[in-house]
Amino acid sequence: MYRAYDQIQTPGGEINRFDFDFAQHSAPPNSGRYTVSEGKLYIKIGNYPPIVTAAPHDNAVTIESVTYKRQSYLGTSRAAA
Repeated sequence: MYRAYDQIQTPGGEINRFDFDFAQHSAPPNSGRYTVSEGKLYIKIGNYPPIVTAAPHDNAVTIESVTYKRQSYLGTSRAAA
């Protein structure tokens, strides 16, 4: 996973072209992994302590006192020439 506070920059604005390997090496504190097990979400980002919270429900997850809701991505689509 990659943590971003604003818009993620991708080639052509297309999220499917996001280069996670590059992001992971260029910004390790914002890169990490997550897993869901037994109703819990486990997040490990950079060298920070792990975050453990209830698994997402109804496209939302609460971490500490903040609820994050899944957003749809309105990327560009390109027709084949």
